Amino acid sequence: MQSSIEQYTSQEPIYQPPLECLASRMPPARSKKSARVYHTAYIPSDDHLRRLVSESGTEFFTSQLALASPDIVSVIPQPERISFIDKRGKKRHHTFDVLLEHRDGMKTAVAVKPFDRVVNSDFREILSVIAGQMPPSFADRVCLVTDRSFTRVQIFNAAMFVDFSKDQDPEADQCLLSISGDLIGTMTIASIVALSGHGGAMFRAVVRQLFGGMLQLVSPGRICSASQVRLACS
Repeated sequence: MQSSIEQYTSQEPIYQPPLECLASRMPPARSKKSARVYHTAYIPSDDHLRRLVSESGTEFFTSQLALASPDIVSVIPQPERISFIDKRGKKRHHTFDVLLEHRDGMKTAVAVKPFDRVVNSDFREILSVIAGQMPPSFADRVCLVTDRSFTRVQIFNAAMFVDFSKDQDPEADQCLLSISGDLIGTMTIASIVALSGHGGAMFRAVVRQLFGGMLQLVSPGRICSASQVRLACS
């Protein structure tokens, strides 16, 4: 007969730590121009949690918004640098801030910069030169993101999804799917939670499906129990 310790251990799920960060470089520990933001997120292509790092708040928010997009399956911060020839014929190097992989296999190299620095510099022109010489094997397109590319509400909602996606709950997800036929018209998240009887677990499942494609947010603002939602196909 197993001891109480052995019985307890055998019933507990085995902890699997997050996968290592894929960044090609780490931001300096002390810098007036950058700051390390460590975080973890569920990466669809890995089907697992992975460690991520961002050099600024804007980079962190960009990663959160990307992870909340059902079209994105992989987010790699600080990918390997690429080389290009500038207007003066000089060889230079550039490291994009984030590399995104889409479900269709396409890749987007994302440059993140403060809006004021973009306006007061020739960075757009430099980025255009880099895009024209970028190896197809690295990425298919280039995207520029600034601190004015998103709203606080978008950040809040995306961060909620990323947080809830770390805690996969197949039972709650299956329950939401099973009661989907009873979700007629527009309903509050609170009413769906009450209908399911799963409490907070159902709230998290609803949020996951608001970004997963099954449900659609009808009311504006931050997602909360009073938010109005409906089936995406309705």
